[in-house]
Amino acid sequence: MNHERFTTLLDTYGTDLARWPAPERGAAERLLATAPDAQAAWRAARDVEQLLAMPPGVDGARIDRLVAAVARHAREIPRATFLMLLFGRMPVRFVGVLCAGLLALGWMAGSLHPRLVPATDVALLTDDVPTLFDGGPR
Repeated sequence: MNHERFTTLLDTYGTDLARWPAPERGAAERLLATAPDAQAAWRAARDVEQLLAMPPGVDGARIDRLVAAVARHAREIPRATFLMLLFGRMPVRFVGVLCAGLLALGWMAGSLHPRLVPATDVALLTDDVPTLFDGGPR
């Protein structure tokens, strides 16, 4: 077994030689016993595996700072309410006055406008109504 093949198997199966294929295991053990570069590669791979096996240490104060920063940022973001979507970032008093004015204008327009059709001229479905097709009552 050469050094290149050893590092390829080391990257594939890890540092535990029991997980290596049986035909390669004996040659790898002999190479580890005699070659310093293979030993250095095996130690480096073992160090990486140990680092990956350790859970990351996170300070509780750091978590508290992150949660506080997220909460502060969430409070600063304005909520997208219906009025904000409709009027954008106008001041609230201006939007209130505008809505009240539009409501009053609609009420005045509805009460001052004369009726287009008098209530007595409305035809009911039970009345005899001439149609366009026969010209006579239905």
